[in-house]
Amino acid sequence: MTRPAFVALAAAVLALGLGACASQNASAAAVGATKTWRKITQVENRFAVFINEPGAARVGDLVTFRLVYIYAPGEVRFNDQVVGWQEYSAMTINCATQEMKPGPRLRYAPDGKVMLSDDVQDFGPINPDTAAADAARVRCATGPATASASDLVRIPNAGRWMDVARERLAAAPASSPVH
Repeated sequence: MTRPAFVALAAAVLALGLGACASQNASAAAVGATKTWRKITQVENRFAVFINEPGAARVGDLVTFRLVYIYAPGEVRFNDQVVGWQEYSAMTINCATQEMKPGPRLRYAPDGKVMLSDDVQDFGPINPDTAAADAARVRCATGPATASASDLVRIPNAGRWMDVARERLAAAPASSPVH
């Protein structure tokens, strides 16, 4: 490869990398800061669902946040492989219409390898028996009357927060309520 071709290639790679960083920063701004992870749902000792806090401010009727499913080891499988966790990095809820746009989703193996990646940008109805409904209840709330016992669980956003979440999940009694 000639020197000018190499320089052009290096410049193109650098531009792509900077573009990706800008995109990640824009996405981070859309969902707001994450100081803690707030548990919004837990199903027995199988899995729990968390949203980032304080997150982004509501803009009109729309609120955008990160939503993460933490699975107990070996509890969930996808294509015959164990799933460690799943994240919606920019879920948006319309609080007025109770519709949601899932946004980008990544499903991870326990070792952190991506198993599935998709991005749904269309708004649709929220099924009342899902974590999205719990997220809407928490993020669209206008008062403390909508809080549940799960809402009181918060884990600091530190390097091992998912491990802490799994430890608490394993310690939960099998008869834990959904909310």
